[in-house]
Amino acid sequence: MSKQTKYVFRRLSNDERITRMLSHRQFEKCRLFGTRFRLQNGDEVTLIDTEFDKMASIKSERQKKLTYPMVSMSLGVHSSQAAEFNEQARRNRTGAEYRADGTCVLSSRHARKRECATRGVFDQDAGYGDQAPQRAISEDDPFI
Repeated sequence: MSKQTKYVFRRLSNDERITRMLSHRQFEKCRLFGTRFRLQNGDEVTLIDTEFDKMASIKSERQKKLTYPMVSMSLGVHSSQAAEFNEQARRNRTGAEYRADGTCVLSSRHARKRECATRGVFDQDAGYGDQAPQRAISEDDPFI
């Protein structure tokens, strides 16, 4: 038997909440389009909430806690430059902090983006919203 998930629907005729345990196959079989469904008894409903959505949001909150503060050795500097870069980070309000050994500690994704932009570097593994290169080729490149 396939795993069942709890789904909460709202009946379109009278706004009554309906809770059903359905497998993914049953769920997709009831789908008319988007979030509109027709249950086995003929009721047309719209999806309000799922147990899966709650678990996904809990997981993303847990992931945020596990990810930041982020320690970046790539943004790190030589240990003799740590004080200078700490001062620069405070002045630019980037949210980065440099340890005595030169490793960079970033408090959030936003801090990572600001620190990369301020220093003119980018992350090769940049995701949506992260600092990425504006142009891959410069205009004064002799090989263009």
